[in-house]
Amino acid sequence: MKPDFSHLLASRTKLMASSVIREILKQASRPGMISLAGGIPAPETFPMDILEEVFLKIIKRWGSSAFQYDLTEGFVPLREAAVPYLSRYSVEASTEEIFVSSGSQGLLDSLGKILISPGDIVAVESPTYLGAIQAFNPYGPRYVEMESDENGAIPESLEEVLIKNSPKFVYMVPTFQNPTGRTIPIERRKAIADIVIRYNALLIEDDPYAALRYQGKDVPSIKSMAPDHVLYATTLSKVFAPGLRVGLFVPPSGELGNWLVKAKQGTDLHTSTL
Repeated sequence: MKPDFSHLLASRTKLMASSVIREILKQASRPGMISLAGGIPAPETFPMDILEEVFLKIIKRWGSSAFQYDLTEGFVPLREAAVPYLSRYSVEASTEEIFVSSGSQGLLDSLGKILISPGDIVAVESPTYLGAIQAFNPYGPRYVEMESDENGAIPESLEEVLIKNSPKFVYMVPTFQNPTGRTIPIERRKAIADIVIRYNALLIEDDPYAALRYQGKDVPSIKSMAPDHVLYATTLSKVFAPGLRVGLFVPPSGELGNWLVKAKQGTDLHTSTL
């Protein structure tokens, strides 16, 4: 008989569930399957020639250092390159203010680790991104939903949630929201920014899809309107290659970034330098 160690599991494992996204990915990997359910890029769009060229350039330029342990904050040349990239989405940050994560998902877990105690309230859109719920759930939060319409989260509902519930933070995907695809227009973003400033709230602006706009003008980030109250996060998974697991985030000034670094050190030391 094989030993059963289930009695050793920590109580928080009761809050963990199999990832819905993982199940989608499992089905999507079946031969011939074309899945529209998981936000999975078509592999034929991956720039394989460019990737090969880039990897060769990395090895020639950086040599063995590209394969060595590195700063938890992230590979400095990548963070330097991220400065103009993020500026395209109205996020103005210096190299030192930009951090690298293992995709956005790694950041969401770290946020849960440092911010959520059992029973704490987290404010989310209705509906919200399932991957965020999965990342936060092991830390035992309670969720309060903000009302939404065809233009995304309603500012008046956000204000009501902040007054009545004092959530630890607000989580939002304002551009091409997952799962609805809605984008919050600029005037509503300004109202949301004013509210989080007025109530001294922390907003997590998860922005993985902004680069997928093919028509119309980009909408400024909420981060640009309330920089000291918004943590901005994005990823290269949707526009380059998801298997690389590269995310970027810019926290508000202060100690939050340092605490996220400490949380990441205990998880994976740093995101892959390669």
